[in-house]
Amino acid sequence: MPGPDGPTDSRDFNPAPGTNPDPGFNYNGIQAMAAGTGPGVATGPSSAPATQAGGADDNGYGVRNAELGKMADELDLAAQILEKADKGLAESDTTARIHTMLTSGRMLKSTTGDWDDEITRLAKQCRSLADKMGQTHTNYTTQEERTAQDFQAILASLEGMRNGNAH
Repeated sequence: MPGPDGPTDSRDFNPAPGTNPDPGFNYNGIQAMAAGTGPGVATGPSSAPATQAGGADDNGYGVRNAELGKMADELDLAAQILEKADKGLAESDTTARIHTMLTSGRMLKSTTGDWDDEITRLAKQCRSLADKMGQTHTNYTTQEERTAQDFQAILASLEGMRNGNAH
């Protein structure tokens, strides 16, 4: 019996060609797999393919380590903006006046409450991802420095042995 013409595993389908979905979550916000192992091809800045797993600059996020720190800072800023928007939505005098002016005030209040919940959830997700990316960047940079120091020590030792044997 011939096999199917197309992909048979749901992980083979790209729900939005040309995009890079968050590899750690499916589209319902449920963690589906470890970060960095999801579907699609991760791209770095300017849509260039990012370093593949196990490469010299592999940090698990599919981007170069220098970009990882910038991305963490940008996500942190996004979380701050969302938190301010959330607070502003809840405390808005205009929103309060609209509630009392309109007969559908309960529906408007429910809608703003839903938006408030979504903004809070999104801010928390941005903050969490920013924290994880920032920590990965720090860990990766620290390990790079240790590896470079170890390599320099090995080279110095070999150079010392070569100089000691040459005399």
